[in-house]
Parts: sequence; C-alpha cells; structure tokens
Amino acid sequence: WEDNGMVHSCTTEGFPYLSFHYKQDRTLTCRCSQYSHYNSVHISHDLCPGHDCDNPEFPILDFDAVSDTCICRAHPCWDIDGVKHSCSEDKVLIYREDEPETPQGKAKGICECIPKMDAPSLRSEL
Repeated sequence: WEDNGMVHSCTTEGFPYLSFHYKQDRTLTCRCSQYSHYNSVHISHDLCPGHDCDNPEFPILDFDAVSDTCICRAHPCWDIDGVKHSCSEDKVLIYREDEPETPQGKAKGICECIPKMDAPSLRSEL
C-alpha cells in the first residue's frame, strides 16, 4: 500500500481489493480491483514486467519455464483435486506448495485465506 511515499487504499464499493503490477520499465502500478488475488512480486517484477492479467477467469500471472513465456492462468485454488476453494470478502485466497515428503514426491498444493491488503491504521493502539 505504500509506494514511494504514496499510500494506496481501496474503499470504493465493488473494488475493495488493492492490486498491483509492474510496467515494462519495472515501475509499480497500483489500482483497486473487484477481484481478490495477489501476484508474485518476483514474477511480476523480475520475470514478467509489463504483463498484467485482467481476465477474471485467468487472473494469475505466471511464468512458464518450458516455453519461457509469461502467461495468465486460472487461480490454482479453483481446482485442487476437484475442490474449488474460496474465502470470505474480507480475505484473499492464496496458493502455496509444501515440499514433497520424498525427493521424488509431488509438492502438495495448499490454499489459504489471508487478510486483504489494507494500509495499517494511522491510529496507535494502546
């Protein structure tokens, strides 16, 4: 939410989620979105600057190492072993992988709900 001294927040009904991407020159662009998801800073900044995924069916920016290209994909949590995960409106669905139990094993996909990105309160709490 803090970007070179500018604090971003999303309070407009219908667009409550802070979203970001990096332009081709790697400058940060923030906006409010109706969709709750966070992209990887590494993928957005280092591997795919200038790319943005605004299709609600394929909102996740990813890098395909096989084809060496940036792609937009569906949220991986929308189909984990046939289960579509979701969160309440005050949370954001994120995906991560646990290390495989054996060297030849498959990583386990984990979906979690985390608080949406809101700027910290300027008011101190005692």
